[in-house]
This record gives sequence, structure tokens and C-alpha cells, in this order.
Amino acid sequence: MRIRNTLSFATHSFFNGQGFLDVQIPIITTTDYEEFGKLFQVAGLEQKPDKHKLSTIHETDGVSLDIVKAAAKEKSNIVETLKRTEGNREALAAAVQDLRKTNELVSQLEAIEKKNLKSLSSKDEVVDASRDLFLTVSGRLHLESYACALGNVYLFGPRFQADKTYSAKYALEMWMVEVEMAFSQLRDAMNCASDYFNHLIMYVLETCHEDMKFIAKRIETPASLVFSRLRQVKDKKFETNFKSGVALTAKHLRTLEDSDPLHWKD
Repeated sequence: MRIRNTLSFATHSFFNGQGFLDVQIPIITTTDYEEFGKLFQVAGLEQKPDKHKLSTIHETDGVSLDIVKAAAKEKSNIVETLKRTEGNREALAAAVQDLRKTNELVSQLEAIEKKNLKSLSSKDEVVDASRDLFLTVSGRLHLESYACALGNVYLFGPRFQADKTYSAKYALEMWMVEVEMAFSQLRDAMNCASDYFNHLIMYVLETCHEDMKFIAKRIETPASLVFSRLRQVKDKKFETNFKSGVALTAKHLRTLEDSDPLHWKD
């Protein structure tokens, strides 16, 4: 973890020193990068309204709508009884007035309940997952847009790939550095990659010397060989000679994945 922390800090310090802007992109996206192979698809879980919330909707400021409705029904029966008996007109008028106020309260509580149900429905609304959602495998398209507006940009974050592999070194979740340089040529990109890689090597050798010695013991490789190999890679000039040839097969790629970089030939 100390080496990883050092590499992360060195990454940000290098690109900030070169005038790059650090940007972030969404991890969940609808963009399907077909050339990157299989993607992890995201599916939403259906949420059900909370029963406790539904039970409290019928109560407003301690007043229960069901109780008020029951009281209104009882008062309505009293009014009907007074009308049939032709009793005291003043008592009938008072009962009718009381019933009218109770019905008004019922109407108010019903309006509040309807509003609360609508609010609860909007809060518990499930995200529409009918569209295809994926865990992102690359931020390239986002970086191109940022570069058009901001210039040189980079991002450093998790990427996910669902491809099957037989290599123990392959991870479904990886942290990737992606860079986009506006108005640059191939040589500029090569120089940036070379300088960045050299910066990482030097920073690790200077900051994590003891940790690198410990790793050398764990992989049963002399520490001097590890350090010399890293310095050799750093001092080697980044050049490419384009030659026509055949595409690498799956067997070739598997050999490169499983081989030890310390024993690669120059």
C-alpha cells in the first residue's frame, strides 16, 4: 500500500507539474465501448414503499383521518336521528353545523394525504434501468470533450472489464491512467508517456527503497537486479520502429501476461 500510495501521488504530481487538469468521469455509464470486450452490466433493484411511511401518511399533526371520518359518520347519524324525531331545532342546527365542520376537516385531511402520497411516490421512485447501464471501461470519450475545452487533461480512477482470462495477473477492476492532449502529435504523446514512466521509477526508487528491497526478497530476486533493471528501463530511450508483421495470437498474449518483466530482453 505504501508503494501504491507513492505511485498515486507521483502520478498527480507529474501531471499537475506538466499543466494537466485532473478530471473525473461517471463510473456508471450508458456508453458501450465495443473494442474493449465484455462489460459489467448494472441492474437496479426494485424498491418497495416503506410500510411505516404509509401508516404515518394518514396522520397529520396528530390527527388521524380514519378517526375523523368515523366521527363524521357518527355525527351524520345523530343529525338523521334528530330529523326523524323532530326534536329541538336548536340541537339539530348545532348538530348540522358540527357535521359541516367535521366534513370540512375530512376534506382538508384527504387533500393532505393525497399530497403526501404523491411526495412519497416521487422520493421512492426507482431509477429507470430499462436502458443499458454499464461500469465504465474507459473515459476516452469524456476526455476528448474535456480536452477540446480545457487543453491537456488526465484522469486516474477505477475501470472494469468482464473479459474471461486465464492469467492470474488479470483483475476485473483496475485503476487506469488516461491522458488526452489537445493539438499534439504522436511524438508529443510518446515523450509524455516516457517522462511519466521515468518519473514513477525515480520517485519509487527514492521514496520506497526499503519496500522495494522487501519485494525483491519475496519474489526471490536480488534487490540489485530489481534496482538496476528499473534504472535501465528509465535510461532507455523510448523509440519505435514500425515493421509489418502478423498479429499476436491469444497464446502470445498469455505468454506476455505470465512472463516476468525482470527477464525480458532489451
